[in-house]
Order: sequence, then structure tokens, then C-alpha cells
Amino acid sequence: MPRKIGSVHERKTPLGRELTTMRLEQSLSLEDAAEISGVGKTCISNTEKGVSDPCYQNLVKIVESYGYEIEFMKVSDDEK
Repeated sequence: MPRKIGSVHERKTPLGRELTTMRLEQSLSLEDAAEISGVGKTCISNTEKGVSDPCYQNLVKIVESYGYEIEFMKVSDDEK
């Protein structure tokens, strides 16, 4: 099966991959993550898919709601 150009997997950014991993480590659905963090489900989903980046305040809310501190996120453009 050929890969689709511009598919979600090809667009996912290092930040999006890291946030997805963090959310799944907590066994949270997107709905749960939105409720706990106070950030909209669409914002979290779009960030995870690489469609858009959250503002800094929303990023902090998301990361802290997963039990992490923003200073400890290691996201590199070299990760692919």
C-alpha cells in the first residue's frame, strides 16, 4: 500500500510525537487530556498531528497535566 503524501504520520513533528507519547503513557484519551489540562481537544490533537503549535501557556498546561515539567521536555529536530 503506497504512503499518502501529507499523511498525519509524515507531518508529525518531534513535539507532536513527544506529546502523544506522554499522553499515552498516562493512558489518556484526547478527551481526558483536554478535560484535565483545560486545553481544547482540537488544540491537543492538532499539536500532536503537527497541524499547529500551541501557545506557550497551553503547552505548559498540557505537559504539566501529564505529570511533567516543561523544562524536562527534550525534543529535537534530529528525531525522526
